[in-house]
Amino acid sequence: LKTTHTEECSVHTNSEIYNIRLERKKTIPEQIDSLSTWQLLRRAEYHQQRLNPSDAKLARDCLSTALASEPDSVDGLCLDAWQYFWDISARHESGDQWKKLEEKAQYILSLEPKQSQALNLLGIATMMDG
Repeated sequence: LKTTHTEECSVHTNSEIYNIRLERKKTIPEQIDSLSTWQLLRRAEYHQQRLNPSDAKLARDCLSTALASEPDSVDGLCLDAWQYFWDISARHESGDQWKKLEEKAQYILSLEPKQSQALNLLGIATMMDG
């Protein structure tokens, strides 16, 4: 049983690594219009995790396109709120910015009440706002 579980984890991890390597090879500008919402969100998530200004812009572009086609996409709204969190954290913002993050998280929770990322962001916004 232990070996089977370990093998399953290994296969899953290897496929994730393969997918990440494939994602790195893709070129964004000429493909963004032809991607589905799901693909745009995965691409945005990938670029968010790279943590540099050029990738942040690509992530923003992918998110904007995805949310334009599906404005109530919980995944899209979560990624948008997460990027907003990093933006205000990096700029050491206070006041209204944390309120706006709280509103974003509450809107996500109105669509999907048990969404863990939204609950996390709501907690952060509440703590930071005081």
